[in-house]
Parts: sequence; C-alpha cells; structure tokens
Amino acid sequence: MKNPVVLPNCALVCASLIILSVAPAILAADNDSAILLSCGASQPGSDLDGRDWTPDSDFNFSLPLSGHSVKATQQGSSVPRVPYLTARVFTSPFSYNFPLAVGGRVFLRLYFYPSNYDNDNYTSGDAFFSVTAGTYTLLHNFSASLVANNLNYDYFTREFSLNVSTGVLNLTFSPSPAHNNSYAFINGVEIVPIPDIFNSGNAVLINTDGYAYPILKEIHPESAIETVYRLNVGGQAIAPPIGEFSRFWEDDTLYLFGASSGVTFSKDTNVSIRYAPDVPSYIAPTEVYATARSMGPDASMNLQYNLTWILQVDAGFSYLVRFHFCEIQYPITTRKQRVFEIFINNQTAEESADVIAWSGGIGVATFRDYMVSTTGSGQMDMWVALHPQVDSRPHYYDAILNGLEVFKLQNSSNSLAGFNPEPRDQTFDNPDGYYFTDSISLHVKIVINIMQILLPHINPINGIYWLCFS
Repeated sequence: MKNPVVLPNCALVCASLIILSVAPAILAADNDSAILLSCGASQPGSDLDGRDWTPDSDFNFSLPLSGHSVKATQQGSSVPRVPYLTARVFTSPFSYNFPLAVGGRVFLRLYFYPSNYDNDNYTSGDAFFSVTAGTYTLLHNFSASLVANNLNYDYFTREFSLNVSTGVLNLTFSPSPAHNNSYAFINGVEIVPIPDIFNSGNAVLINTDGYAYPILKEIHPESAIETVYRLNVGGQAIAPPIGEFSRFWEDDTLYLFGASSGVTFSKDTNVSIRYAPDVPSYIAPTEVYATARSMGPDASMNLQYNLTWILQVDAGFSYLVRFHFCEIQYPITTRKQRVFEIFINNQTAEESADVIAWSGGIGVATFRDYMVSTTGSGQMDMWVALHPQVDSRPHYYDAILNGLEVFKLQNSSNSLAGFNPEPRDQTFDNPDGYYFTDSISLHVKIVINIMQILLPHINPINGIYWLCFS
C-alpha cells in the first residue's frame, strides 16, 4: 500500500463513560505550540518531521488512564514508528478532556494505523467506532480499515477544525453497538491553536442553477469543519515544519483528470512572493504560491480542453472550496493578459478570473473562496476545472492555479460523519493511474477514454462548443 497524505474523505450515553482531564498547566502553550499525544506509547518519541510526541500515559490526568495500551502486531517498513507503532484501544466509551490555555479555533488531527494489535487480540476489521468533540460528531460507525483500503494507504490522518469557546476540548471514542466485538482505537492526537482562517468575507455562493452569486457567505464561528483536501498545485508535497500550524500540502498530481494535465513551473528567480494587503500571511505558506500549474503555451490546444481535478467527497454536505493564486513568471504582469473560467461540479464559479486584477501585481499572493452544496448520500466526485475565457480576448488563452483546499462543513445535525467506503475489491491495471473497483467504474473508464479521443475535436465557435472533425 502507498504512504498516506493528510486528509491530505454520536457518542453513546453510558454510565460507565470514563472522562480523563488533562492538567491545564500541561496544555498551557503558545498559540504557535502544538499538542502531540502518542497514544499507548510508554516513552516520548520524535516523528519523521522532528516533532516531539508525549505518551498519553505521561499526562497528569485527574482520573486513572483507561483503555488498553497496545502495540501493532505487525508494522510495515513504510509506516513511521511515531505515532503509529502503539495505540490506545477502548472497548467502552472513553473521553479525553483537554483544557486549553486560550479558547478559540484549533486544528484537531487524529492519526490512524488500522492494523491488528496486541498479538491479534484486536483485529483491524473489528474496529468500528464513533468520535465526538463536545456536541459535534466527527466520525460515526467509522472503520479505519475500510478507509485505508479505499485510499490504498497503510496509515492516514483526519484533520478537523473546532471552535473551543469553552476552553475545554472533550474528545470521546465510542465502540459501535452495531458490530460484535467492536472497539475504538487511536494512535495519535494533535491539537494546534489557529486563528479563524475560514471566514474570508469573500466566499461566493454557487447555486444549484449553475451560476455563482456575489453573495458573501460566512461560516458560523462555532461551526465544525473537516479538511478534505489541501493540494500544492504544480509543486511537491509540503510537510511540517514548513509553514504555520503544521499543515501538510499534498502534491496535486494524483487528482488530475485525463491525459492533458498542463505544465508545472516555479517562480522566476527575480520574483519574490508577498501577500496582497487583504491576505494574511498564515493563509498559506509562500512555498504554495512559488509553484503553479497552467494549461501550457499552446493556445489552440488550451481551448480544446479543461484543466481538471477530480476529488472524492461525501455527498449531502456543503463545502468551502479555496483557490490559491499568484502570477509568478514574466511576462504576466498586467490585467487581461491571462483570464479564465472556474467551474465546480460543472457549475460556473467564476466567469472571468484575472489573478493580476485580484492581487495587484506579479508575485502577489491572493485567494478566492466558493461555497458549494451537494445532495444525496455516500461518496461522489467533485470536479474542479479551469478553461480560458474567450470573450474578453486575453493576450494568453491559459489558466493558472497554485493551491487548492476543500473543507467540509457540518450539517444541520452537527455532524461531519460520512459513510464508510466500499472495499476496494479489484484494481484495473492502467497506465493513467486511475483506480476502478467494479463494473460501473469500468464503464466510467470507457467514457474517459472516449472523451480523451473526442476532446481534441471540440472547438468553441461563437461561445458554443462544437464537435468538429477534419
């Protein structure tokens, strides 16, 4: 299985619920400090990024630590020892109470390595459980094993953001009553205080009729949020300690659709990245803006396709989709040189995206937010696409993107929990890197191949796209 990326996809009421409170003095840290809890570990350790993790058994709990401290029965060579070698297993509901020195928004990261534990006394297939944070459901009837199988990862992380207005973060793990011999487990917990990075004030609502409305949408300050994707477009993965808040930025290559993936490039050596006056420097590290992906130098080819990413998400939720932009190479220095359209789920998010017009100049970082709602249940594909804008007659028929983030917003039931994915039974061998699991997906692959044949023959004439053969 592949190495993972950070993802970068109701507690039971029980008289036997055990609540552990961490001494406030231990968690009294700067806003820049992270809390790194290695669950089930017997001694401190450092991860591959050089960050120090503390065993949960070393914290000064007001009650005796419950659950079972266990080791993975078998651990692959690609799996980091910290924090994944050990876990804490719960066979009944269990809570950590984390008093925070300052109330406010935090990143909460949960680390999972779905393996057999304690000499196979706990098998990965039996781990079905829910995770709640206060009144919010983060995971429900969750199977880390099914998620890892679907992702083709050995281990993974789930990242959430919560506003801990009370100053105490209550995190509860509850085995699922719907499965025999079920248990909950956790390998690591990370808590990072952050400013409110979600309410930009310029989020544009994309309505179901396919048009973006200039309505400023704000996320409620108390909302629970899950980071679904955080992509460094056109560049390599960015791992801590680069940037603030220990965020991991994934290479976008895996999510590109079709044979036309554009070109990647880095900033010119004489270009320095700086932030627009209305963009805080913590919104994304300069490394994100220093690389980009565009459609390429061939204008006629660019007009024949969309630069597209496909991102699997949970249906039935609303999402904040954040685009990071920065023009980083000459000669793009003025307005109307590169203008393009932005589509989300085949709906128009932006008719005339002009990065220089938004940012004010070359090397100036900016971003745009869009709100999109989905319907149904289960998992679905979110399509993000860019295409040159023809009507404004820009100097270059091209599009550019530096970074992309997708955040899931809690539903009306205060839940972020989606369904477990279906097991990945079969993978078709194909050179394009797509993974298909059943006959339906095989039909999708056939459609993809047909579209790749037809796309070069689709040409815009008077604003209408025609299928033309010569």
